[in-house]
Amino acid sequence: MTFRNSYRVPRTCLAILALACGALVFAGPALAGLNGDVITCTPNFFFTGMTIGSSATIVDPGVEFTLAQPSTPLFDFDFNGNYLTITARAFNSISQSSTITFGDLDWIGDPPTTIIGLAIDAGSKVITPGGLSFTGDSLTVNLCCGTWHVGDKAVIQILTNENPVGDEPVAWGSLKALYQ
Repeated sequence: MTFRNSYRVPRTCLAILALACGALVFAGPALAGLNGDVITCTPNFFFTGMTIGSSATIVDPGVEFTLAQPSTPLFDFDFNGNYLTITARAFNSISQSSTITFGDLDWIGDPPTTIIGLAIDAGSKVITPGGLSFTGDSLTVNLCCGTWHVGDKAVIQILTNENPVGDEPVAWGSLKALYQ
């Protein structure tokens, strides 16, 4: 009897180990993401007193960049997964080209990921498909032309070779890729 009970714990451990190994085999590869990546931000326009804070930052769950003039925050730029959310922090009426380039977008994961298109989510403010452009590892957004009210958002989905189809029904911004 003692002999029989002494093997119950090891069998249970082996069963748990087998289930854990099976879960690893069937889990598949992890999805690539920007979290942890160092990205850059370059405003391609200048207004007196305009600041962007740091020109490079590590993508994390919070806001990556804030565009301000001089002490008034104007826009927040937040990367989350394959999305860039631009949020107006102050009233802005923009009537001239005001592009910002986000570069060195290197998704963490294997295989290497590149940008193949962009999509503007339904309900986004001011930004139009013509105001977006991209390369394999950068995204340029034109904040022009229109009026931004406090709290207005523009959400841009970044389509990649690993995620080529937009999640939202409005993916017409990705058509720009056909004409570059």
